[in-house]
Amino acid sequence: MRTAGLDELQPLLQSHTFHDGAPSDLASLGPSDVLFWGFSPVAPLHFGYDKLFFTIASLQRASGCKVILFVADTYARLSRPLTVPTSTIADYYRRYIEDVWSIHAEWVLASDVIRTPEYIDALLAVAAQTRLSVVKDSWTKEDRATSYVYGALYPLMQVLDVCIIKPTVVFAEESQEKFYRLLPNVAAVLEAGLATTFLFTAQSPDLRGKPLKGSTGRDRLSLHESPESLRRKLSTAATLPGSDRCPVSELLLYSIWPFSSLDTLLADRFTDVRQQTMKGVVRLPENLDLLVAGLRHRVDGAAAAFTRPPTVSDWIDVTRLRAE
Repeated sequence: MRTAGLDELQPLLQSHTFHDGAPSDLASLGPSDVLFWGFSPVAPLHFGYDKLFFTIASLQRASGCKVILFVADTYARLSRPLTVPTSTIADYYRRYIEDVWSIHAEWVLASDVIRTPEYIDALLAVAAQTRLSVVKDSWTKEDRATSYVYGALYPLMQVLDVCIIKPTVVFAEESQEKFYRLLPNVAAVLEAGLATTFLFTAQSPDLRGKPLKGSTGRDRLSLHESPESLRRKLSTAATLPGSDRCPVSELLLYSIWPFSSLDTLLADRFTDVRQQTMKGVVRLPENLDLLVAGLRHRVDGAAAAFTRPPTVSDWIDVTRLRAE
């Protein structure tokens, strides 16, 4: 799969929010630098993640930098009533990220890190020297509804992971920006010098232009759609309020462009429509067939990764995801 070079990537990164760093910092990335993304393996993948994967794949391809994917398996077990081992879901993520996006990463399990004596000593030191009121300022509404003790420790643990790994670039959701405000406190306790750029990314909107977090299968595109459900969902997609730009137009930027395996004519159409999309002039339904064809290409690639032995996606309720 082709990705974008650093110069070409700059306008695509304008939809990210930057803290303690700027897009220009990324131009100096090299093989000694480290990109870091942490995730909790709790749910099936959908196309909203592809903005993030596109960016990581492009940066790694252009700079040769290292990628560390941090699997928050301990958090997953504590926060959700999972019916399958977290290792199964993590393998599901791994196949999509490596097989479809060609991201070459080192995979680190949180459970392997947090039980080391060094990590426990560091966490106790940070907790002892951090006021609870400071931690509570980083809480979301969801955090306030969890166990009080765990809610107090989790933000510190997330920041501690970064202090230990010392990545050059950290990718995180916008909702986690409050957590990383604790970084100066934690780094000071550990006497850790950090020069880290944070990229706080918003997932692509759902098919009605609303945040993907909390949306239903009816309003989002999973990696397990049938041709019929893909076309139905795209054809009923609403436009963003006050704009003639379709919410799914971001899929043209990140999810379906460009694939070297597409025939030349179709690849040329993608390139042309992508340029229109960056100018905000892409509309449905004139590009519906192109969207369906491109997304089917991605879904088929994901299916091939998930169904090769041993199968890792049997735990997914595909019918519910398609909301048919």
